[in-house]
Amino acid sequence: MRSTFFLLVALGGLVIGALACGDEEGCTDGEQKCSEMQIQTCGEDGTWGAAQGCPDGQHCMAMDNGVEHCMGM
Repeated sequence: MRSTFFLLVALGGLVIGALACGDEEGCTDGEQKCSEMQIQTCGEDGTWGAAQGCPDGQHCMAMDNGVEHCMGM
């Protein structure tokens, strides 16, 4: 009985951990999003690549229409 309880607690912890780490949503190839003041681009595999700095004098901006890209300030 005790071993079943501990097994259920361990499985519950794994489920909660998996849900908590699930913030990396899928994306469409070429899609871009801001990550702090840097930009991330979606790869062919549907995952976000590493954040890259914008060119000098530019910052990542989120527009009202949902487009996110580097632009001058």
